[in-house]
Amino acid sequence: MLKHRLKLLQELHKSCVSELPANTLLPSSADLFMYPVVRQLIEDSPNDGEFTLVYLTSIKKLFRETSKHWASETKAKLFAMMQGKTQPGGEELRNIDTVLNLATTFFICSYCCSHTYYRDREPSFRYKRTIMHACTRKCEYQEDLMEPFLSLYRFLGIVPWNHSEVISFDTDAHHFMREVVTMCGLDPDITTAKDMDTLNPIFECLKCNSAFRGRCTMTWESAVTYLSVP
Repeated sequence: MLKHRLKLLQELHKSCVSELPANTLLPSSADLFMYPVVRQLIEDSPNDGEFTLVYLTSIKKLFRETSKHWASETKAKLFAMMQGKTQPGGEELRNIDTVLNLATTFFICSYCCSHTYYRDREPSFRYKRTIMHACTRKCEYQEDLMEPFLSLYRFLGIVPWNHSEVISFDTDAHHFMREVVTMCGLDPDITTAKDMDTLNPIFECLKCNSAFRGRCTMTWESAVTYLSVP
């Protein structure tokens, strides 16, 4: 019963997502299930008739509003990861959107580090990419899951956002990017990613230059991947 209903929720989710812009920050079907009104509808609807997509009509009507609420909640979680890990003066006193959009704000994925070619450090992401990063829905050890997360993983193949805690604030990248922004003559406390995109500075890694492959140049955002170059 639960498998059938979750599959219908997944189908509804795909339909709702297709109607929104591709760059919209959206909850997964597992995230959607965790909202009390959705979970109650899935788990507590009577079994005296066939459960169809019609039962989920109310969820579809509220999907845009729910997605905005979920995005705000998720940004707040990312903001909380930064507390006490930035420069003295405190991001905790500043607006969430302001802080997340700073050029010095990056997050890391430990799952990527342990399962890809990244050898020296975890790959770093800006906050929007972090929110929609596929690894945040993965679960490496199914036997550690409790309900309802076990059922979500078994029937949908995913868990709610960052349930496995693979995302964290990249403190090293934060301090490194403060230096990068300062090199451009800007104030790292207020310079946003958009400011850096507008300036569009090009950096060069002198240690990676090659007589055969040429000079190693990169955009400001790509520079963070060279943080671990000795």
